[in-house]
This record gives sequence, C-alpha cells and structure tokens, in this order.
Amino acid sequence: MVAYNIAPGTVGAYYPEANVLVPLDYLDKDSGTPSYKSVPVRITLRSKEIRML
Repeated sequence: MVAYNIAPGTVGAYYPEANVLVPLDYLDKDSGTPSYKSVPVRITLRSKEIRML
C-alpha cells in the first residue's frame, strides 16, 4: 500500500493488476458495464512495521 493525496474513503488501483479483484459478472445493473468504479474494499493491518520505499 502506498499513500497518495486522494479523497478520504477512497482507494486507487492499477490495471490490469487489479482486475483479479473484480468478478467477471460484477456488472452495473442499469448499463450492464463492468462495475470497476464501485467495488467494496477492506484494508486490514497485518503488521505495525512501516517500511519506507
């Protein structure tokens, strides 16, 4: 995870690496297009160690 200056409560991801996070059948109910802009995300702390890049 890398911190960026984006709106609180949002996350960013790179594609195509993040494609595996969205099921193929996760479609918008109105348009039928892939729902990549509205995917629930949960981030959990696994270590208290912070590594600087």
